[in-house]
Amino acid sequence: MNNSAACREVGINRRTGTRWRYGRTINSADGEPRIYPPIAAPKRAVSTRYLFEDERITIADERRAGSSIRAIAALLDRAPSTISREINCNNENTSGLLRQDFPKSSDLSVHTAEDLAAVAAELNNRPHKILGWDTPA
Repeated sequence: MNNSAACREVGINRRTGTRWRYGRTINSADGEPRIYPPIAAPKRAVSTRYLFEDERITIADERRAGSSIRAIAALLDRAPSTISREINCNNENTSGLLRQDFPKSSDLSVHTAEDLAAVAAELNNRPHKILGWDTPA
């Protein structure tokens, strides 16, 4: 909505709306400048329900280092259930992709290290929609 439309909606003069929007500095009778700051919409707080990207990176780094879910939760000042939910969400996707090559009842010890490395390379180098169907590497 432009300034004129907003002023009509509120019922004020367009010039007054402009002063409210950008603020104003005037000199008082004694010569001192009086500053009226612009009126700004209050910033919406991001919900604490969602994890930020840096928190997700911390979770990945700490899991790789061998930290427990409760230790990560204490580090991030989050509930352990939130950390667990994030880890399980990522595990379910990877597990589903692994099931394409290894059925649920299969024994991984019968496969060679080269076979497992080939499957890992295939998963790590698949194109991602978020990357414009490019590979991460």
